[in-house]
Amino acid sequence: DDLRVTDNHLRHQRHIDRYRQARLYAQGRVLDFGSGSGYGSAVLLISPSVEHVTGVESNPDTLRYAVRNYSSDCSTFVERVPAQQYDTLVCIEVLEHLPDLRDFQEAVASTAPTVIILTFPSVTTTHLNPHHVRDLSLADVQTLLPDYQLEVDTHVNDGECAFLVFR
Repeated sequence: DDLRVTDNHLRHQRHIDRYRQARLYAQGRVLDFGSGSGYGSAVLLISPSVEHVTGVESNPDTLRYAVRNYSSDCSTFVERVPAQQYDTLVCIEVLEHLPDLRDFQEAVASTAPTVIILTFPSVTTTHLNPHHVRDLSLADVQTLLPDYQLEVDTHVNDGECAFLVFR
């Protein structure tokens, strides 16, 4: 049990670290696609370059938690992607969970962000995590974003996670 608690704490901290890295590139109005419980959206708001964050979360219980704990004048949480323009779209550890990647492509098309920041496991995880429905590569992600150019391609958290910025 102690190892499980330590592992969960470490996983949570690494997720926060990915949001901390993302806030270096986020600007203006930000859409946090797959915001989960909302703490990552709050991390993005620490950046003086970020004006507002809209978190999108499809799980009703998780969405209620985010609204209750992280809504503010500068952050809102919704169930569906609003059809409006955003300066930045952030997608941290979400693509590997999506049964249909067209949901992500539709979010990009309907929000027309200037900057897209995303992360995904850079190692095979579908055999380790029952919530991961796919493993991804850089080529897979580039195929999803044909109108964007890759600007940053690095790895974080000891190489376990790809960190990409597209413009």
